[in-house]
Amino acid sequence: MFNVTIQRSLGVGVLVDRQAAFADGSTDFTITASGGDPVAYAAQISTPAVGSLPPGSYTGNLVDEIDVDTGKSVLDTETFHDYGVPYHIRQSLHVQAATAAAPPAQLTLEPGTTLLCAELTHSLRALTEVDRFSDVAVSSELVALHEVYVLCAGSTAPRA
Repeated sequence: MFNVTIQRSLGVGVLVDRQAAFADGSTDFTITASGGDPVAYAAQISTPAVGSLPPGSYTGNLVDEIDVDTGKSVLDTETFHDYGVPYHIRQSLHVQAATAAAPPAQLTLEPGTTLLCAELTHSLRALTEVDRFSDVAVSSELVALHEVYVLCAGSTAPRA
C-alpha cells in the first residue's frame, strides 16, 4: 500500500483486527479529518500487528491516537514506531515467548514513542528467562525509558 489517504471517515480511520496486518513496505499512509464520536481513533490495531502500521500522518482527527487492542500477547517481535501520536493501550500489554523453548519475545519502542493507558492498574509485563513475570507497573507518574513514555490517567506529558 503506497500513498493512501483516508479522509472524513465517520468512525475510526482504519481498523486492523485479529490476525490482519499491513503488507511489508507499505508507506505514505494518511488518516485525517476522521472520527464522528469520542472513541473514533485515527487507527485501531491489534497486537501483534502494531509494527505493520505504515509510516505516514495520523493527525487532524477527532482523536489523534492509535488505539491498541492488546488482547493477544506479543509472542515474537513487535515494534511501536514513533508516528507523532500516542498509542492508547486498552489493557495490559504482555510480552512473553510462545513456549519455554522459543526465543525470547521482543518489544521495541522507538525513541519518542508515547504509550497512554486509561487505568492505573494497567501494566507492561515481560516474561523472563526463568518463567517469571517481571512487571513494569504503570503508575500515576510519567515513566521515561530512553525517551519512551508511558502516560497514565492523571500524569502529564514531558516538557521540552
